[in-house]
Amino acid sequence: MEAVNYAWRIYKCRTKQKYFYAFATNEKRRAERPKTLLETYFEDLLNYWNLPKVQEESETNKRNREKLDDIHTMGPNSYAILRHKLEANPEINIKVPEHPNASNQRDATSDMSQANDHTGE
Repeated sequence: MEAVNYAWRIYKCRTKQKYFYAFATNEKRRAERPKTLLETYFEDLLNYWNLPKVQEESETNKRNREKLDDIHTMGPNSYAILRHKLEANPEINIKVPEHPNASNQRDATSDMSQANDHTGE
């Protein structure tokens, strides 16, 4: 079900870019609506996108995205998935770096277990 929800969200986003922002008036938007989307659904989307609260939220999100220095461009793939694929592929000879604190965390854990061995816990 998550895949369907994700696909619908992406479809709405692309529809908004292509048919809402591209035209200045709702009349022009209705005339150019995508034929793959039922007229009633498109009308519902237009009504929603024209709500002042939704437009304000959209503007806020645009301003916040402009402030980002590092934009995630991997789509639905996380960095963990990419790391796993890189490590699993023998043709790519890349040493994937560990998290900077990973060795410190392991050392602290082993120190704690050694301390517990001496105390009998």
